[in-house]
Amino acid sequence: MEAVRAGGLIVDIRSELQREQQGRVPGALFIPRNVLEWRADPTCPHHNRVLTAVKGPLVLMCAEGYQSSLAAAALVDLGVANAADMEGGYDRWRAEGLPTVGAPCRSVERESRSPQPTNSVSTTGGLA
Repeated sequence: MEAVRAGGLIVDIRSELQREQQGRVPGALFIPRNVLEWRADPTCPHHNRVLTAVKGPLVLMCAEGYQSSLAAAALVDLGVANAADMEGGYDRWRAEGLPTVGAPCRSVERESRSPQPTNSVSTTGGLA
């Protein structure tokens, strides 16, 4: 990605569960969305030194690009001028065949099946 080659950093703001289920981008820094502003503020005692030292773009990545867009705007409002969002988020990254790690391989058929109840009601009104 251009931003990383320019000295930037991808910041993954997805939840731990999303990262576990969907996979991760190698080299991305994980900072949950709910603590992002604290970690990006160099005056905060809870800031992240890696994050605040980046001179290139901070590219925020969520699952689809919506949450990261709002997060980048919030950081810009706080004075983090190099904050930007990744259009399409992790879903687009993966769809474009860019490197990922830890993404599970699941059958679409298996995911779409729901468990069958032990007592189901037939369309004719009685117990099946």
